[in-house]
Amino acid sequence: MVLISAHTIPFYKLIVVFLMSGVKFGFAPFLSAYDGYNFIETFVLTSLGGISGVLFFYFLSALIISSFKKMEKKWGFKFMIFKRSKKKKRIFTFRNKLLVRLRSNFGLFGVAIFTPILLSIPIGTLIAQRYYSNKRLTIPLLLLSVCFWSFVISLVINIL
Repeated sequence: MVLISAHTIPFYKLIVVFLMSGVKFGFAPFLSAYDGYNFIETFVLTSLGGISGVLFFYFLSALIISSFKKMEKKWGFKFMIFKRSKKKKRIFTFRNKLLVRLRSNFGLFGVAIFTPILLSIPIGTLIAQRYYSNKRLTIPLLLLSVCFWSFVISLVINIL
């Protein structure tokens, strides 16, 4: 069995699936199957793309959060991300309620499990970085979740 042959599938399709896996993970296995990749190729490509996305957005989130905290100390005021303004009434949307329930009921494991599918990798890793950065299992759980969902979705697509 030959993995990803350069002669059969153009290189740009490989890059598109890889980048899609890092941002909108739920769509990437379907795109991969549509492009003609088999189960192993889909699993490997979406796993590597998702892992790259998790690592990129996790460390980018850490950089952004630390930059905001430095600016708070320097300029002496709180940013809207970290403290709610007392003037505006809070709007509870379905997504806000889902995030609060997920975080309060399931904690880090819930955020890790639902990041690739429901939350998207950028949002899920931002939440994980913001609330669970002090836990050693944060990154391994996020990576394991990406591999798990990649395997499950690739298997389902291959069976169907």
